[in-house]
Amino acid sequence: MVNRGGRHRANQRYNARQHAALGKHIAELRKERGFTQVELAGQLAVSQAVIASYEGGRVRPHPRFILRLAELLEVSTDELLGAQPRKSNNRIPRRILRRVEQVAQLPLAEQKALLKTIDAVVDRHRMRTSAARS
Repeated sequence: MVNRGGRHRANQRYNARQHAALGKHIAELRKERGFTQVELAGQLAVSQAVIASYEGGRVRPHPRFILRLAELLEVSTDELLGAQPRKSNNRIPRRILRRVEQVAQLPLAEQKALLKTIDAVVDRHRMRTSAARS
């Protein structure tokens, strides 16, 4: 007699690990792209709780949802599902691009003042990191 109950529980544990790994991967990609759970949910027309359930590995996303999510996060479905290694991410995070767009709407004098502040912070960071290397 075959112990199907034991095999079933083993499969459930395996699926739970797979769901957790996929959820963690979705969360990493979401954060890399500069989305909050609420923003991502809004873009996908679902609730924040749905995104949290996927990321927590409690629920497995439907294949159509995976297609939409991969498109929004600008990765292939293979990358999203972890079947293919992720390509290096040299993109500017979305949250920074949104702010740059907002800055572009400011009057020129305010843009210049803001750019001076940014330059000062970047220069201070460069000096600290080069001093730490020396």
